[in-house]
Amino acid sequence: MKYGETVFGEFIERPNRFIAKVRLRNTGEIETVHVKNTGRCRELLILGAEVALAKADNPDRKTAYDLIAVVKANLGGADCGPGWVNIDSQAPNRLVREWLEGGGFPDGRLTEIKPEYSFGNSRIDFYCEAEGRRDNPSETRKILIEVKGCTLEIDGQGYFPDAPSQRAVKHLRELAKAASEGYECYIAYTITMPGISSVKPNVATHPQYGEAIREAMDAGVRILFLECETKPDRLCISRCTKLISVETMRRSDAYTIANITPSKELMFRAGRSIFEAVCWRTPVAIAAGKGNNAGDGYVVAKLLRDSGVDCRIFLLDESRFSEDGGHYFEICRREGIPYEEFTEETDLSEYGTILDCLLGTGFTGDVRGMAGSAIREINRCGSLGAYVVSADINSGLNGDTGEGSTFVRSDLTVSIGDFKYGHFTGKADEAMKARINCDIGIEII
Repeated sequence: MKYGETVFGEFIERPNRFIAKVRLRNTGEIETVHVKNTGRCRELLILGAEVALAKADNPDRKTAYDLIAVVKANLGGADCGPGWVNIDSQAPNRLVREWLEGGGFPDGRLTEIKPEYSFGNSRIDFYCEAEGRRDNPSETRKILIEVKGCTLEIDGQGYFPDAPSQRAVKHLRELAKAASEGYECYIAYTITMPGISSVKPNVATHPQYGEAIREAMDAGVRILFLECETKPDRLCISRCTKLISVETMRRSDAYTIANITPSKELMFRAGRSIFEAVCWRTPVAIAAGKGNNAGDGYVVAKLLRDSGVDCRIFLLDESRFSEDGGHYFEICRREGIPYEEFTEETDLSEYGTILDCLLGTGFTGDVRGMAGSAIREINRCGSLGAYVVSADINSGLNGDTGEGSTFVRSDLTVSIGDFKYGHFTGKADEAMKARINCDIGIEII
């Protein structure tokens, strides 16, 4: 998305939410300009800030320019440099439409794109239709997308909204209702500033929005973070990150197993993805729980052994395995991969890499017993220099809320299928230094 003629100036004041006074750089004259954002923008529009102005198409308009972007000092935190923030409130919808028409949508090929779609008592930004899934290609998928522009940044984190917005709450509740009626629903946060990769609800300003987004996520509404390359005269979506709920992933996993890919094959793909994503420091310790998350670790152990890498499996419970996890553990046992049960005396400090496969995304509540001891030992060794990798999500974190009192602190978290809400909410940033997602062919429904 590109603007026409663009000039630069210095922000002086904003007499009301529609106009601003700007000193033009090229002439030194003070010009009254239209502000293309009725939000507060108090942290952006400050005295002396550099701004970008787009020449209005209508020569008879009272204001000759639109204020479309502003430079924010320390964008991303106190140690960061300045960066341009696009504040044009009409830009996100234009940008997303271009992105959709250009094939950017992450969940299949769209066959119809219709803006301003009436649903319930609201107008949703986009109604789309997409081709059916692999097992039912004749099906027409109905999709609703609501777009929100994020211009509020605090210490490297994006937040929405920057002011209380009952309209935004209403949209979320309409999307939740639509999801319950079979629509695929998305809230797309267009982050119109560089260096910011995610958006959190601004509960400090609008607690009700935080409640509404939680309700929407529980209903199956998916979240898109659309990162942008931002210049004073143009915008381009550079990256899309999708978040789904744990329940959506559970349902999608079951659907894929029943209709497309056997469960053992999916587990092998998950383990292989983790194996390929990590630069392993030897030797490797694999901390394994009792469920399918542990099964991914057993696949990794087999692949490490095949590659000549020394590894050892540490089991929370030597007598309990999921069906598929047990299958891959038996392969490891037959091939002589060493294993032992985790105890209070277990010391992992000799290991260069520790793979956390203790608890999966379905974990809720408080960590108890030996799992807590294992997490504390992993974190102790991490603080001493071991490279810690978490499979799917850090053990101890809730996959939806990102909350937890005792959790693994990882250098890298390898999400499987799609990112879950818990990868970006709650204590996720505290728990994960880096995170990547690996697509293993799960059909998200």
